[in-house]
Amino acid sequence: MKRFLGLALAIALPFQALYPLTLEEAIASFMKSYPGIFADYESVVAAIERIDAARSGYRPNIYALGQLGAARLNSSILDETFRRFPRSATFNVTQPLYRGGRTVAALRRSKQDYLAESYLYEEAVGLLLQETATVYFDVIKEEEILKANESTVRFLSRELKAVQDRFDVGDVTLTDLSQSQSRLSGAEARVTEAKGRLEIAKAVLERLIGIPVDHLERPTFDPEMPTSQEELELRVHYMNKELKARSNSYNAALAFVKEIRGEMLPELNLDGYVQHNRDQTIAGEYANEVVAELNLTLPIYTQGLPDARMREAEALARQEYFQMEEFERLLKERSVRAYQALITFDSQITSFESQVKTNEVALDGVKQEESAGLRTVLDVLNAEAEVLNARVNLIEAVRNKFAAQLAILQLQSALYERFFCHRDPI
Repeated sequence: MKRFLGLALAIALPFQALYPLTLEEAIASFMKSYPGIFADYESVVAAIERIDAARSGYRPNIYALGQLGAARLNSSILDETFRRFPRSATFNVTQPLYRGGRTVAALRRSKQDYLAESYLYEEAVGLLLQETATVYFDVIKEEEILKANESTVRFLSRELKAVQDRFDVGDVTLTDLSQSQSRLSGAEARVTEAKGRLEIAKAVLERLIGIPVDHLERPTFDPEMPTSQEELELRVHYMNKELKARSNSYNAALAFVKEIRGEMLPELNLDGYVQHNRDQTIAGEYANEVVAELNLTLPIYTQGLPDARMREAEALARQEYFQMEEFERLLKERSVRAYQALITFDSQITSFESQVKTNEVALDGVKQEESAGLRTVLDVLNAEAEVLNARVNLIEAVRNKFAAQLAILQLQSALYERFFCHRDPI
C-alpha cells in the first residue's frame, strides 16, 4: 500500500508542476486533508451523542441480579449434616413515567447544543476557508511583487551599464554612477526580501492544503457583493452562523433552567421484578415472585440545592443573552469595516491602475529628456522607483480587495456555498 501511494505521489507531482494549482483545487485539498476540520467535527459528533443520552430518560432501566452460595448445617439432635446451595435470580425493570419535565428539557437542551455546535463547526471551517483563500492570493501577490522587483533590477542593471559607459567617457559624474549603483543594490535587496516572503507564504499554504505548492493560477473571483452598507448588515443579521449558534446556546441555557426546576417536582416510576429463589432455607425448596408497583417520589426538603442550581442556571442564561447581544453589535461593526474596506480597495485599484500608466509614460519621457540632457540620471532613477511603487501598490490593492470580498462572504457565512463545500450529512 505504501509503495502504491509513493508511486501515485511520484506520478502526480510532475503533472502538478506542469499545470498550475487552481484556487478550487487548493480548497478541495484543504477540505480533504486539514486535521483541524476533523478535530472540530468531533465536537458535532459529541453533541449528537448527547442527544441520544438525553433520550435515555424515556427508556426503561433493565438489569439482572444473580446469587449463588453454599451452606452446611450440623445437627446434634439428628446427628446429621445438611448441605444446601441457596441461589436466586432477579430480573428488574424500572420505567420512568414522569420526571418533572427533566427529560423533555434535557432533550431540548441537547438539540439546541447540537445546532450550536453545528453552526460553530461550519463557522470555524469558513474561517479556515477564508484563511486558505487569502494565503493562496498572498502567494500570487508575493510572486507578482517578486517579478516587479526583478524587472526593476533588470532595468537598473541596464541603466547602471549605460551610466558606467558614459562615466568612462566623462559624460556623467561619479555621483551619477554612485546613485545608480546604490539604487541597484537596494533593488537586489528587495528581490531577496521578496523571495523570502514568497517562500513563507508558500509554506503557510502548504500547511493548510497539505500538498506542495509550485505554480498557482490567478483566480477569477467576482462574487455578488451587497450594494449598500444596510444590505450587508441585514444579510449578516440573518445569515451569520455564529450568531445563530449563540442564539441556540441561549435557548439551551433556558432549557437547562427548566431541567433543574424539574428536580423540585414529583417523580413517578413503574417498577417491577421477577425473582426465582431456590434452596434458601430447605434443600429442594423454591419460590417464584412477580411484583409490579408504582413509586412516587415527592421532594419535600432538599437542603436548598436545586434552588441554588436553578438560580445559577438562570444567571448563566442571562449571560448567554447578553453575550449574544454583544456579538450582534460586534457583527455590525465588522460589517461596516468590511464594506468600507471593499469600497476603499476598489477605489484604490482604479487610482493605482491610472498611476501605473501615467508613471510609465512619465518614465519614458524622463528617459528621453535625460538623453537630450534635460534631465539627470537621478531623475530617471526616481521615475523608475515611482513606477515600481505604483505597481506594488496596485498588486497589494488587488489582494486587499480579494481579502475584503472574502471577509464579506464570511460575515454572511457564505464561503461554504461559494467554494461548493457543502455540509456533510449528519
